[in-house]
Amino acid sequence: MTSEDFTNTPPEDSDERSNNDEVTHNKPETLFTYFTIGTAFLLIMAGGSTLVWSSPAVVQMKLADPIENPLSKPIEAPELSLLIGLPTVGGLLGCFVIPKLSDIVGRKRTLLTIGSIWLLAMIATSFSHNLTTFVAFTCASAAMQSASFVAVPIYLTEICQYHSRAQLGCILSLFLPIGELFTYSAGSALSVRDFTLVISTPLMVFLVLFHLAPESPVYSLTKGRAEECRRSLRKLRSNKSEKEVNGEYDQIRAHLDSQEGESGKELVILGLLKTKEGRLGLVFGTIQILIQFLTGGTLVMQLMGPIFDEANTISGNTIAIIAGAAKVVFFLLASFLVERTGRRPLLIVSCVGTGISTAVLCVYFYLNYTNDPVVDDLKLLPLGAVLFYIMSYSMGIGPIPLAVISEMFPSHARSVAISFICMFCGVVLAVYNSCYPILAEQAGTHWCFFMFCLFSFVGAVVVYFVLPETKGKSDAEIRQILMDY
Repeated sequence: MTSEDFTNTPPEDSDERSNNDEVTHNKPETLFTYFTIGTAFLLIMAGGSTLVWSSPAVVQMKLADPIENPLSKPIEAPELSLLIGLPTVGGLLGCFVIPKLSDIVGRKRTLLTIGSIWLLAMIATSFSHNLTTFVAFTCASAAMQSASFVAVPIYLTEICQYHSRAQLGCILSLFLPIGELFTYSAGSALSVRDFTLVISTPLMVFLVLFHLAPESPVYSLTKGRAEECRRSLRKLRSNKSEKEVNGEYDQIRAHLDSQEGESGKELVILGLLKTKEGRLGLVFGTIQILIQFLTGGTLVMQLMGPIFDEANTISGNTIAIIAGAAKVVFFLLASFLVERTGRRPLLIVSCVGTGISTAVLCVYFYLNYTNDPVVDDLKLLPLGAVLFYIMSYSMGIGPIPLAVISEMFPSHARSVAISFICMFCGVVLAVYNSCYPILAEQAGTHWCFFMFCLFSFVGAVVVYFVLPETKGKSDAEIRQILMDY
């Protein structure tokens, strides 16, 4: 971050210009910064594991064998609707309550609180034996998952330099498929109790290591703790001189001073709604998350196992593991492409790709639904279509929204704005998740994939005509783009 990023006034003299040039030099992040970010990203990994926990769990819950089935009887469609629908509602609580805590007690303490509650919920889930306790504790896990998806990007945005935000944001998103692959692999080999305990280990590691992380320098300065802010900056920017660290401190202070009049006079969300850039930030952030949800990414990954068991082809758990591994590779590739190609091109190509692949799956599941004999010659088609879907999803609509929505808002409004977006989209996702099992049973899985296909192509059109490009832009530049939109 540079002083030019936060103010539009030029330096008054050559000495100040020289100082700013030194500060604005883009130096790489330090090893300690990567350690801090990587430790925080363990929460995102746990989020990926929690997100797809139902995929291997539901496969076992559908078994008739009471020894292998933790519910002792096969789960039915209405029960499945509750199991995957209600945790999404629980996620709304996490979006609303926990991230706001980060503005009160700090980013670091909030993340530690999330990890502690989450670990207890996962342990309780592993020892559950009836639908009520499964739903209750998965709701608690979903609340912490949603909270982490709000709190971690804010922490990332405030401790890293702006030129590395998008790439680190995509690496953040990479931890999602790593967590998903972890669950698919453990869930295919272990019981529900055992694999739930195994996928809790990233939370344990996080709770041990994150005590070494610094508080966000931006948060420290908002609370008037100037020396704490400087200490955090010295740790995070150990490759910079004291002059450069002081320059970045001055930039943060100037940026916060410019927002002081906006942050204390009224409710933050009302303040955002009263400004053009605030309204557009909410709209653009909501559009990206809705596209991510409505194109089926969340549902397909949540129910990968049972969906493709229905396809009468390769084992659903096997497809899930292959898809999870592919997702890791393509999320990693996206992290290197996002700053070279920009957000919009990747999002458009991603939406078109998911539209094509879900159209193919729609046709396959329709042929399977009607018992068409041609299905016997298309056994590998679902796997190919899923891999193409995962590739397309992972190159754009998977990693990019979570990585970039926080940069749409000033620091004092980030937690509230992202919570608002996640709550609104969470309501949509709750309805979506609850309706899927019933619609798939009553009308056929092919209708569900038809909806995913439709929303994918609509998403491509919306991104092309509506979303602005923010590649390589500072906070001030993004704000100006929104004001001039």
